[in-house]
Amino acid sequence: QTAVGSVAFVSGPGTGKSWLVSHHAASVARRSFDQVQSQPFAWRTAEVPLLLEAAYLARRLPDDPQQEDIEKIIAEAMRGIDPHLSSANSTALAQEGLRRRGLILCVDGLDEVPAPLRLRLQKALRFLHTASKQMLCTGRPSISRMLGEIFVAGYQQLALAPFTRGDVTRFTRSWFQGRDQDSQRVLAHLQQNPAVADLARTPLIAACICRLRFDSQHDLPRTRVRILYAVLVHLLSGQWRGAGAASTPPADAQGRLTALG
Repeated sequence: QTAVGSVAFVSGPGTGKSWLVSHHAASVARRSFDQVQSQPFAWRTAEVPLLLEAAYLARRLPDDPQQEDIEKIIAEAMRGIDPHLSSANSTALAQEGLRRRGLILCVDGLDEVPAPLRLRLQKALRFLHTASKQMLCTGRPSISRMLGEIFVAGYQQLALAPFTRGDVTRFTRSWFQGRDQDSQRVLAHLQQNPAVADLARTPLIAACICRLRFDSQHDLPRTRVRILYAVLVHLLSGQWRGAGAASTPPADAQGRLTALG
């Protein structure tokens, strides 16, 4: 909600950077939709949010990106959100959004861009920085130098702090709404195992620990290594991909993990 035009969220892995910019884009979209619904001509001034993965953007750019190249990729991303948009309409929307500086751009994962593609991305983002109402970027601390090349007019850098112990408690109780016994078992487990409790201060790992308990009535692993191992096996097996998604037997997932090691 800051009025600053350019914001970079710089934190370690699993701290919620991607969730935060996704939430921001969705909030802006809801606000703009409500404006257009209530005011017939609000579309002329409504903010247009766009969430982009930095690596995707970098791969789509030519080595020396020009304005028309960037407009084409913005239009492409808009069609990905709304498949009913025609090529002509998405291009016009992208051009209009950039012309009136109505775009709210959320660029996620600058640190995930391969080094050979970073110069082209920096050039594109420098242009988008000046042509957008607001730009939010995320990445790990290694992106600090890149940010200076992108936001030449300055920017605000914010860090996402890890959960406090109280945050972990509130998060766990919220996760297990209606399943108080499970939430109490997780919280007791964390209290008895300080290393695991420290690991749970990372929001992503806290979610994984809750998910491990949610999916199984077995006791949770008691060490940091075993927690991470159990999470990796579940991820590699596809058990957390959602309803209807194909999954792999845990034994095969363990084989995959061995191969990666």
